[in-house]
Amino acid sequence: MRKCPRILLGSLLIFCWFSAGLGAAKIESVDDILALQGDEFYRVVGDLCEGNSGVDKNFSADDELKIFSRLMKEKAYVRDGDLLTRFFGLLCRKVDRLETLPLLAREIANLPGDSYGKAFMFQSLFDAKLRLTLREWEKQPPQRAGVPPFSVSADVQLKKYPAELQLAWTEFFLAVNPYRKLMKQYMEQARDDGKIISFELNENKFWTLMVDLVSGERSAKAEEVLPYWRTGMVGTGFDSFSPLKAKATFIALVDEGRLQEAAGVVLTDWQNRGVFYEVEENRGLRARFLQHAGTWNWGSVAVGGLVDAELNDGNYEADKIRHICLEMLVESGGEHEVKLLLALAEQATDRQVTEYIKVLAKFVTPEKKDDWIDPLRQRVMACEDRPANAEPISTGMQTAIVKFICTKADANSDVNVCQAAIWAMQRWRRDDTRETLRELVMQHPSQSIAKEAAQTLKTWWDENVEVPPKSGPVRYRILVNGKLYANREITLLVCENDKSYSQSNEQTDDNGEVKVSRDYFLNRKEPVWGVIFRAKNEGPFFDIPFAVQAPLPRDDGDELLSVDISTKPLELSLGLPRELKEYAGRKITVCANGPDQGKVRRDELQAWRRFSADIAEQVATPALMTEKYHVYIRLPGAQSWNGEVDVSKNNRLKIDFKKGTDVLCRIKTTPDDPWFFPLPELFKDGMKVEDFDADYNSHTKILCGLSPGKYTLRFPSSEEWVKTGRITKEVWPAKDVSFEISEALPMEIDLGEIDLSVK
Repeated sequence: MRKCPRILLGSLLIFCWFSAGLGAAKIESVDDILALQGDEFYRVVGDLCEGNSGVDKNFSADDELKIFSRLMKEKAYVRDGDLLTRFFGLLCRKVDRLETLPLLAREIANLPGDSYGKAFMFQSLFDAKLRLTLREWEKQPPQRAGVPPFSVSADVQLKKYPAELQLAWTEFFLAVNPYRKLMKQYMEQARDDGKIISFELNENKFWTLMVDLVSGERSAKAEEVLPYWRTGMVGTGFDSFSPLKAKATFIALVDEGRLQEAAGVVLTDWQNRGVFYEVEENRGLRARFLQHAGTWNWGSVAVGGLVDAELNDGNYEADKIRHICLEMLVESGGEHEVKLLLALAEQATDRQVTEYIKVLAKFVTPEKKDDWIDPLRQRVMACEDRPANAEPISTGMQTAIVKFICTKADANSDVNVCQAAIWAMQRWRRDDTRETLRELVMQHPSQSIAKEAAQTLKTWWDENVEVPPKSGPVRYRILVNGKLYANREITLLVCENDKSYSQSNEQTDDNGEVKVSRDYFLNRKEPVWGVIFRAKNEGPFFDIPFAVQAPLPRDDGDELLSVDISTKPLELSLGLPRELKEYAGRKITVCANGPDQGKVRRDELQAWRRFSADIAEQVATPALMTEKYHVYIRLPGAQSWNGEVDVSKNNRLKIDFKKGTDVLCRIKTTPDDPWFFPLPELFKDGMKVEDFDADYNSHTKILCGLSPGKYTLRFPSSEEWVKTGRITKEVWPAKDVSFEISEALPMEIDLGEIDLSVK
């Protein structure tokens, strides 16, 4: 009887599978795919990209090239550009001849529009070129261009490390210094000499340069790639352009034989890690390239990079270098590299040693290999697992790693360190870790650590260890104007130091209480100095815009901590400079920027609000925290008002606005104009106005509340603005536009469209 449900379930699954397959064509060859039409063809191509078809392993690069040609013929870049981009990446991973790459490069360079997709396609091409180039190097090592010698000045802090680690740092320095010198020269000289090139305004030239780099038909130099710059930020195309530029620079340096400078790109540029990382078959190429690029030992260079990251801990580039070097060691590290890594981990801080534990754990072979989910793969990881063909590590070294990690996980250890250690023990399932797990259950103050250690003992060894009582979470009650802030979502920030914090979204209960894990406050070498609660953005504005620093708990306290927030609206009495009827359909805008508190950056602890309303003689903003604010008020046809307001002392403000005229204009440049256009210069009666109030969005400008006089609005030429790095030369000329504001001070003047395009 017990087997019946299982049999029925199995039969049902078989039936569903069979039914689903009745209407699907059987795919056994590329011709079967090419015979499909319409949506079915695109669906199967999508399955290929996801590896769901079960037949992609049988397809050669030539087969996939036929599918790509069909996609191009049907203009898939219009129908589904993302599908084309993904399939192109699949194709590049299969290409096995350098001669195929120029053809592909020219095809995608000619695609209309969508530079975002092209950027990813060219990255795939560069990945393929590097992979195939390194294959040729295995047969005949490359010739290296010479690099002028330079001296190494050791950091004073370096002396705390053993001699072998000091030597590793020296090798790392020798490997990265040529590229650092090149970038310093570029950053300082290219901008000063006005050699920045706008990608937006020279897109066709840029793609032609990319084709040259892939095809090798023309010797393109790194200095041709470096001046290109794309405006914007993450989500605007910059995040695809930046890694493409890094890869293009790398390929150019390789083609020129400047391998030592290219090595610096490998070791310092996070955006370039995809050259070696994104494709599973390419893992290990980073170490192989470094071995070709110089006479150094790549393993010592990688460990030296970690030493350099330790010396510059907290620096953005240091974090990139640490991640890159850890990846490289996991991909290609052997006994010697692990020995150096272990020596470095023994001197690391708690924050750093957590990452080292995650990496070192990968060098220990599990004693029992059952079917189970690797927690290191499912949770935050330093890098991927070691390749199957990686160099084996001796039993003695594995035992040393286990002993080191167990030593780091004791009752006084940081929660994050213990968590990483438990994950490692779950991975290994070694009997010599059980005593450490028992100690964590009984003696570590964290309830979550004790529970996970106990669960590990139960799961792997069927050992029951009861978790003793531990301190519960820290409880906070939030009150706004004495009332419970109940059943509301808020943002929690726990600040570990002045540079980093942990952030999460939390929910208050019926009593306005929110529970914060006590793990944040346990055993830290750098104790938490601040807990911040911030109102969750609900709709266009915060309903009650607070950001408040809460009291810290006692080590052994279990009390309910109160967070009291006081708010008031800002009541404005407006002395309007015009008749009220003139403001029909117009809005007043109030921006209130709250204070900085403690060491937290302004945008993290700031109660701010932007408020817009119909113009009236009496206007009230929504509630603000009773703090000091910098308030900016924009009233059409008037001079804007700025000032400091302490809402806790006085939330009523009377403002007599001075009459003024708003000047509107719209700017037209070339068809391929950049999204950014600088604010023009303003002259009044022949004298430059150094500080004037203006609103502008893209190419629309509004000069706010100008007084009577004769004005000239001067638009600098693009040549004058080239040093901003956002635009290039000879795109638009300088132009002066004159206008006059009479004593009558009209509400606004519209200068219309100002044409700056090159004829």
